[in-house]
Amino acid sequence: MTEIKKKKLRAILLRIAHATGIYFIFFILNILCGENLRSKAFLRHVPGFWSLPLYCKVGFVFSLIMLFSLFSIFTLNDYSYKKRFFDRADTKMSFKDKCGFIITDRAFLIELTTVLFWVLILPLRVFWFDLMHGFYNSYLMLLVITPIVAVLIFAAHMATVNWWMRQKASKGYSFTQKSCLRTLIKQFAGTAIIYPISAFALSLVFPMLMTFWNIAKYLGIAIVVVIVLPIALITAFKKARFILSRKKLVKTLQKLSDQKKCSILEIKNLYSSKQGFNLLVRKNNVFYSCKLVCAPKYKTPLYFHDDGCLRYTKGYTFLGIDLFYHEITTEYFFEGEGKKILIVVPSTIRAISTDGHLERKLNIGDKLMEYTIHDADSFLGAIDRDCL
Repeated sequence: MTEIKKKKLRAILLRIAHATGIYFIFFILNILCGENLRSKAFLRHVPGFWSLPLYCKVGFVFSLIMLFSLFSIFTLNDYSYKKRFFDRADTKMSFKDKCGFIITDRAFLIELTTVLFWVLILPLRVFWFDLMHGFYNSYLMLLVITPIVAVLIFAAHMATVNWWMRQKASKGYSFTQKSCLRTLIKQFAGTAIIYPISAFALSLVFPMLMTFWNIAKYLGIAIVVVIVLPIALITAFKKARFILSRKKLVKTLQKLSDQKKCSILEIKNLYSSKQGFNLLVRKNNVFYSCKLVCAPKYKTPLYFHDDGCLRYTKGYTFLGIDLFYHEITTEYFFEGEGKKILIVVPSTIRAISTDGHLERKLNIGDKLMEYTIHDADSFLGAIDRDCL
């Protein structure tokens, strides 16, 4: 066997030992964390919240997070793997390039193969917090665990490559084999301490969180009934008032048209008045272009400014308390054929014209520049009485 082949074989064996070591470190930490998650310090007083199915689910997620952390730490401080990446000439890599680098590098391929080998041959109930309760060592559970582990290892490598890309883009980066080893020891020591403590804390906190969650669910239902539902009903009522009032206007107008008292030439954008007119009506050979403007409440003042904008203040109240306000602005200027009419529908009792700092109340039939103000009843009544 040549020297090159020996070095290659040695590198492969070291990489297999590296991946095996990571997985067995995970095995030891998993056992320790599993015992801490089974802590009865709090649960003896509140039985039933930490049931076996719930324990399995929480423990499984905890295991996945810990496995991802371990592979991220060891990959991030892998000197030979990092050197191969930094020796690349390209300074920018697309997601496709990163994936290509990861899946073709021997570090990823050997680690993935080694870890999946141990997943397949070792008892799942030991490694995965009894997730397979009732289905230990079944092929069905292996089909679930295997792709999840593969995705986690790939994600750890992708996170590492992304971090290296940021380092590579910065100036003055440097690393040595000793610095990588020192960083690895520090980060691994922190991980080995933090996860068991976190598992024990979770065994104390999670049942309390579950208790609060159960209380919050019932409180949430009460909040929906007491607060959200009335607000939703009020909003729905306002929307229905808006739609029904405009439908009623058009329906009555069509009856007048059937009685030959007018002709409806065009109806458009009935529920929107952002552009142009909504109704074009002919009466006694005179054309009337009508734009519908909305009053959100019967007593809400509408301010018609001389800049062509209609403004009103929309307020939000709860139990008689004013929460906040904001101003709504819409344009009431429009181009149309013949005489121009502004119809306030739904109607209001307070329409105000503002010319600079001067204000005057607008009544039915008043002129606002080239526009005549009406509400739905006065407009239809004027057509019926032939006094439009």
